[in-house]
Amino acid sequence: MLDTGGSRSRKGASRRACRCGWALAGLLLATPQLRAEAPPAGAAWPVFRGDAALSGHTATALPSAPGTRWSVRFAASCKSSPVVADGRIFIGGDDRVFCFDPTTGATQWVFEAKADVEAPPLAVGGRVVVGTAAGGIHALRAADGSALWSAKAEDRVLGSANAAGPDATRLFVGAYDNVLRCLDLATGETVWSFEAGNYINGAPAVADGRVIFGGCDAQLRILGADDGAEQAAVETGSYIASSPAVTAGTAYVGNVEGVLTAVDLASGTSRWTVDAGAAGAEIFGSPAVGGGRVVVGDRRGRVRCFDAGDGRPLWTFKAGGDVDSPPVIAGGAVVFGSADGRVYAVRLDDGREIWRREIGGRISCSPAVIPGAVLVATEDGWLHALGDAGNP
Repeated sequence: MLDTGGSRSRKGASRRACRCGWALAGLLLATPQLRAEAPPAGAAWPVFRGDAALSGHTATALPSAPGTRWSVRFAASCKSSPVVADGRIFIGGDDRVFCFDPTTGATQWVFEAKADVEAPPLAVGGRVVVGTAAGGIHALRAADGSALWSAKAEDRVLGSANAAGPDATRLFVGAYDNVLRCLDLATGETVWSFEAGNYINGAPAVADGRVIFGGCDAQLRILGADDGAEQAAVETGSYIASSPAVTAGTAYVGNVEGVLTAVDLASGTSRWTVDAGAAGAEIFGSPAVGGGRVVVGDRRGRVRCFDAGDGRPLWTFKAGGDVDSPPVIAGGAVVFGSADGRVYAVRLDDGREIWRREIGGRISCSPAVIPGAVLVATEDGWLHALGDAGNP
């Protein structure tokens, strides 16, 4: 990676084995099917979880009785999640980055990354930034997929890059070399770096002038966005395989022992923890927070909702398979996918089912919710646009 010579790093605990992360394999496959009218071109979901704070929360309402507007099989394997900006959909699959037309699902361009792409892309400032399993970090022109610059981590980049909103000049991205990097958006040069104690799996949240992330050292870390100085490190008890969600000065994160922790960013201390207290309750998907509630899935097929202020359990919904797919709070509803190949929508107030939609393959991606549609990818390389236009 390029380095300006002014970067900073810190060393943590020695590297331990970590049971987080997956691998991809790939072959470009097919063409769009079931095309129909699409959401407005101006709709945006530019980063994994929808916003820089990774809240997984939007005021946009879900389709009330969705059918499939279009579907496209674009890869043999997909662990990425779709993002939307400037009237385009971006997603990783196999060893490529794809751009699709939101109206038809037609391919607009394909970038050959030459290494598996699990990380969701980030769309910012007319660019698309994405990491690879070989440690590459690529910035592409959003309009045509042409390469602008490339940087390099020393190990896999599985989580999304992030930036502090559409006018940001800096990027933040973690990797399996234990390092959280701050890069210049225009050039890819390193502004600063911070070394954690183990792999960094998920995306960092950016909020209130801070960068917040977790990793396999079990720490939720809070850094200053300007200089990378560590403000706090909160022990969560086990590996963090997902990304935090931040709102109103509080970060929420789950770990692979099923513990959900709320951390006050100003004091750097835990506000509350909730322990699932059951075998198989690992949390691999990021929580969503909004409307005074925090919602998270686990590998017992449950989606649980808690009071965001004090952690009181409010409701539990049982899906037909693991819920690694991070839920999204959309208006007064929650939408998520499951290993059973279904997309579910439930009510935020009481967890009662609104609708479910069978789309086939295992779902571990985060849905993207934009006006008129929910975009969901499956692990076998299909991207589906679900909306109220019905199933033509």
